[in-house]
Amino acid sequence: MKLLAVVTIVLMFTASNHVAAEEENLIMDHGAMHAPDLCDAPTANLTIAVDGQNIAFAKSTYHVEKNTCYTFTFENPSGIEHDVTVEAVAGQIGFVHMHVVNATVGPHHDGSVSQNVMTPNMDVTYKMFCEIAGHDAAGMHSQLVVGQGSSDTSKSPGFGLFTLSFAIVTLAVIEKQRKSSY
Repeated sequence: MKLLAVVTIVLMFTASNHVAAEEENLIMDHGAMHAPDLCDAPTANLTIAVDGQNIAFAKSTYHVEKNTCYTFTFENPSGIEHDVTVEAVAGQIGFVHMHVVNATVGPHHDGSVSQNVMTPNMDVTYKMFCEIAGHDAAGMHSQLVVGQGSSDTSKSPGFGLFTLSFAIVTLAVIEKQRKSSY
């Protein structure tokens, strides 16, 4: 049991350091933030918008072409703080993160911020989500489909190390409670 706890703590520490390292590199842009650009010469655009009435993205699925430099623009017309994140997957896609506090911030003071993103040269589907506490659980997530996409989202961000660590801790707590009730 002690070994399980140590492994879980190490996994959680590793995951939090990975995210913290990515977030340290965020660029402030007139009250909005974005991760560094991942390509230099965008040839296409994708707008990811917040549904102004709900804690949700305007679309459940966003489609992009493979192996293309895009300007991803995140628009938040609401008065509620939101962001959009796609975690980096080695050999596939870099860290995508855009954060807008409200409809009056950003380089144009219109609640939008942009990041240039190179899409991978493969058919894959990623989970996009809002990292603000409770927003993902409330339904603020969408899919980013590259090319034809993939039906297997198990390699998609949101199903990785953090989720595994959380599951292990949860199982350990349940097991401890079960043993103490006897």
